[in-house]
Amino acid sequence: MKRFETYQPATIRDNGITSPKVFNGLCLIRRYVVRVEEIDEGDDILIDRLLYLWKNRVELGITHSSNLAAMRRDAVVLGVELPF
Repeated sequence: MKRFETYQPATIRDNGITSPKVFNGLCLIRRYVVRVEEIDEGDDILIDRLLYLWKNRVELGITHSSNLAAMRRDAVVLGVELPF
């Protein structure tokens, strides 16, 4: 069984293939069930990660306004005030 952890559940998506198929050199005859579950971690861990991303946003290339807004939204949910 293949198991992996990710920070982006959208990478695991329904590809719409619901019957056996041959596609781009793949013979798709095996069926799979994919389960995605959130790893329960404390707010302190999430806050540490968020603050790391915020403090290093320029070096990490996190500069688009939509990304900054997403971090600000999570900060509100976690009860954290991000420094300017």
